[in-house]
Amino acid sequence: MYSESTCWAAFRFHKVDMPYLLEQLGLADGSPGSTDGMWHTPNRCCFAPMEALVCLLGRLSYPNTWGQRAQLLGGRHPSAYSQMFIVVLQYLYDRFYPHVFEIGRFSSDALDFAAAIHAHGQLIENCIGFIDGTFRHCCRPKDDQRVIYSGYYKGHGFKFQSVVCPNGLLCDFWGPHCGRRADGHMFRASGFEARMQQLSQKVGKIMCVYGDPAYCRGKYVSKGYLGACTPEQARWTGRMNSIRETVEWGFMLVVRDWAFIDYKKNLRLGLQPISMMYIVAVLLTNVKSCMMAEKYDGFGNEIANKFRVAPPSVHMYLYPDDDE
Repeated sequence: MYSESTCWAAFRFHKVDMPYLLEQLGLADGSPGSTDGMWHTPNRCCFAPMEALVCLLGRLSYPNTWGQRAQLLGGRHPSAYSQMFIVVLQYLYDRFYPHVFEIGRFSSDALDFAAAIHAHGQLIENCIGFIDGTFRHCCRPKDDQRVIYSGYYKGHGFKFQSVVCPNGLLCDFWGPHCGRRADGHMFRASGFEARMQQLSQKVGKIMCVYGDPAYCRGKYVSKGYLGACTPEQARWTGRMNSIRETVEWGFMLVVRDWAFIDYKKNLRLGLQPISMMYIVAVLLTNVKSCMMAEKYDGFGNEIANKFRVAPPSVHMYLYPDDDE
């Protein structure tokens, strides 16, 4: 039905990879409990599995209205697509979040991550990734405006915390958090240190992540020097900060492909599941990186290519407990 160019532009995946994506995301058999292999909305609209998938991808890929997207997706009434989008979005969120965004599952790769970062900068021997927070804007809500208003970003929105590892994936992802809070408060609320402690116990060695000055230096977090410092400390900080920018590349990958979650005029608290959409967009970004590495270039994105560390296959990423 769709050409290769349309699939890549409107759905962000190659046409030949769409059946594989459908299967790996667990959408091929229809709604949970379905006997006819179809996906069903609360209003009893039936969608074939592939139609449900392109509904999700087509919505997230560009900030169009449903009326504008309906013709591309098949010509149904916009309300049918809107309901199906929520059904599939909720399914992926419930099935994969948060267990695919847990840093401890990468304990077997931790030493490889640390070696890649050390080889690139010759600085820290036990750093496995880079931590940072991102602020996602939304429309000003009618109620509780102060809770999500950020004076720093001069707008309303939510914050998310992520760790980007040398394999190009957002390996640990937590949120949402109210926009008025700083990254340090989000770090404490996320329980990230407990997850790093578990990972270090599995590795048998203390591992850490590198963050910006918003984070406190600790057992599992390293950061650069501020204020008066020696020339050697200044050089060390400059070199590590130049490597740390890869965490921003990870955030860029998400909004590059899934532009809908970056268009704040369309994101209205109380009317749309803003946080859920961003979390699923991050999931799809990681899946795309794994798929591109598995089937095409061996690395999947510029982060993995920079550190020369390949991400896992799509199946290993989504189902880490399965034996291939």
